[in-house]
Amino acid sequence: MLMKVQNYDKPLEAIFKKDIQTVSPRLQRMLMKVQNYDISVKYKPGKYLYIADTLSRAFLNNEETPYSNIDYAVHAFMNYLPMSNERKNQIKQETQNDEQLQTIIQFTQKGWPKKQKIPKNVKHYYKLKNDIYICDDILFLENKLIVPEALRKQMLEKLHEGHMSIEKTKNRARQIFYWPRLAADIEDFIKKCKICERYARKNCKETLKPYELPNRPWERVGADIFSYGNNSYLVMMDAYSNWLELRSLRNKSAIEIVCFKIKINIFKIWLPRYINMRQCPFQ
Repeated sequence: MLMKVQNYDKPLEAIFKKDIQTVSPRLQRMLMKVQNYDISVKYKPGKYLYIADTLSRAFLNNEETPYSNIDYAVHAFMNYLPMSNERKNQIKQETQNDEQLQTIIQFTQKGWPKKQKIPKNVKHYYKLKNDIYICDDILFLENKLIVPEALRKQMLEKLHEGHMSIEKTKNRARQIFYWPRLAADIEDFIKKCKICERYARKNCKETLKPYELPNRPWERVGADIFSYGNNSYLVMMDAYSNWLELRSLRNKSAIEIVCFKIKINIFKIWLPRYINMRQCPFQ
């Protein structure tokens, strides 16, 4: 039998519409607990949930109502957070002190207004609103913790404790944390890391070795291939006079054609003593 559930938490409606394999592990555990029930979750603003609101205010004082399985399911994922209670309390406290996150919590609980009426500092979260949820006064985006601004530097330090590369640190962060410009903040933080700067691999540049000046024209010739559009060209330069010769090629992979062009354009004038070319340009 289909059970229709009216709920004032807008993101919960979107969560129940998703396939179980597409949501985070914590939400999967929650959804698994209600798989035996045919539930249809519909969003309804809290001010219109008259019966639920009335019953919540008219509870019995002389009886202790035990938690149901649903209560445990909704809050079970908090037990799987990989953090100490001290850290959890710190995040909760900073979330309460963060004006931006408090605005998001208010919108998540009471419903998001139209985009035009959303404050500028939380507009970034509007497109993510259906994946944001609250648990124990802490904000989550799917399975990622939304970090308060006051703790972001501290979290960056934790992420980079092993002095991993920028990409590895980004991949690690995306699995557990979220805040706007997370990737950019990681890049800026690692680029300023003194330890990484000290022990980073250096690309040693080869010392430039200037050639001796030639004594005559075409004694030393530089040659290379370049492409423009769909055509390939052989460019040759005389080191003595800086004279350029340019010839088109039908096929730059044919070494015979290249050699032929060099012969007919240079060897007929002078016999070069040296021909300089970059590594493997003629293949």
